[in-house]
Amino acid sequence: AGDFRWRTDWLLSGVKEKVTDFELEYPVSSLINYGMSGNGGDYYPVVGRPLFAVYSYPWAGLNPETGAPQGYWDGDVSEDYRTIINDADMESVKYHGSARPTTFGSLRNTLSYKGLSLSMNISYRFGYYFRRSSVQYVPILQGQGGHADFGLRWQEPGDEAQTQIP
Repeated sequence: AGDFRWRTDWLLSGVKEKVTDFELEYPVSSLINYGMSGNGGDYYPVVGRPLFAVYSYPWAGLNPETGAPQGYWDGDVSEDYRTIINDADMESVKYHGSARPTTFGSLRNTLSYKGLSLSMNISYRFGYYFRRSSVQYVPILQGQGGHADFGLRWQEPGDEAQTQIP
């Protein structure tokens, strides 16, 4: 028993960030389409929110007759994407939360016997959002392959009850 050791280390970290001041303003569409995803690239600070955050346009589901994605404009269901995007303001988009983990750490177990040690580490991240990739039709139309979600897309009336893939 004296030659065997088992040690457990629990590491826990947290962060709370908030932009307190920023002088430039960007179109709201920049928040959703180009940045704030936490996946690198550009970012567009919003006072009172984390530097990297996830936003989205409110979703109204798929059109039951055509399978086209629908959003909201001026309180009504709409497929006028240009207007939805161009007229968006901070009150009309949905803020989900931080795109970077707010709680993270690891649990490490180390087993030792005489002069030999073996460590196993489990890391974790909580308290954040990300945008899962899905179907992008341009590469499919160009013959470059696609996403597995393509097989789950809307194909006929009634499919909107089982899928959100246009």
